[in-house]
Amino acid sequence: MSQLKEILEKEKERGSLEQCVLVHLFREGTFYRAYEWSAWLCVRYFTELKVTHRLLKGGEDIIFVGFPLTSLDRYTPQGAVISTRRVREVWLSVGWYLFFRKYLF
Repeated sequence: MSQLKEILEKEKERGSLEQCVLVHLFREGTFYRAYEWSAWLCVRYFTELKVTHRLLKGGEDIIFVGFPLTSLDRYTPQGAVISTRRVREVWLSVGWYLFFRKYLF
């Protein structure tokens, strides 16, 4: 549970516009998962993934999406930059072009 709290804190720490176009993927077993804002970015701009809701103790509701580790290339949009920050964490920088492409064209 403490790991989940750390993940949710990272999602809430988006203080700059550059951080708003980063997708944090966390390795959990044989899957990558994206929580909260990252999950929204995945569903909105990458591909339709099934959104899962989980109610935590204390009444906090979280959302996340996930896909198998072996499918990272399949779910990464063209033009996104993949970087590994830690052993269990991958960041996708979708950039402003991908973020706003639905509004530009």
